[in-house]
Amino acid sequence: MDSHHIGEQPMKDLVVEPRAGGRWYELGEGGAETAWGKVLVYDPPERLVLVWQLDAEWDYDPSLHTEVEVRFIAQGAHETRVELEHRGLEAFGARQDEVRSALDSEGGWSGLLETYGKITSLAPGPERSRSQASGASSSATRS
Repeated sequence: MDSHHIGEQPMKDLVVEPRAGGRWYELGEGGAETAWGKVLVYDPPERLVLVWQLDAEWDYDPSLHTEVEVRFIAQGAHETRVELEHRGLEAFGARQDEVRSALDSEGGWSGLLETYGKITSLAPGPERSRSQASGASSSATRS
């Protein structure tokens, strides 16, 4: 995630408070918090919906509201399909195509989901789960 931070300090962690109404923010190495949005729905283990409030310049904008929904779908005892949908990109106005291209790029959602899949498939022990990741930056989910 080093390449995906927006704060002035190097990122120490990305925090999603585990409740509807919680915050979604970046924690810098020096303790500074940089807002990314809010938690709209927290429904483990199946679903998470975040309000994305980063504008086309990747700056926090409390008036911007797009949604990132992540669904975790069991595919058996040790496999989970992860689907991601980023919707409401029309909120970016004239820059929505530019933002969609960035989110669809290798450095966007698809790349992050691929990294997530690799990390979870390397989990130690017999209870290791295998994740399949798919992503979308608009209303359709790619398989």
